[in-house]
Amino acid sequence: VGATALNDALTLHTTGTITQTGAITGDQNLTLLGGGAHTLNNADNAIGQLAATSSTLNFQGTSFTLGNISTTGAIQLSSTGAVTQADGTAITGGQNVNLL
Repeated sequence: VGATALNDALTLHTTGTITQTGAITGDQNLTLLGGGAHTLNNADNAIGQLAATSSTLNFQGTSFTLGNISTTGAIQLSSTGAVTQADGTAITGGQNVNLL
């Protein structure tokens, strides 16, 4: 994914691998689907809420809110600001969750 400025929510769907070369900005919701590996580790990512169904999830950005996240592999989340979890949401999976 290259640099992307969002005006509305964005859903990315893959059974493969998603990586990025530029920041995702716009403070809109980002949903990652398809069970693939999602590696979005640009420190300038500025989204509203992150939700995912992935094999593995690696996300880095500014302040963001966690929605429902389900993985079969590891979850690594990093932020330069606050990370909160939306009411009524869950993080599930059989692996470790790392918050950096």
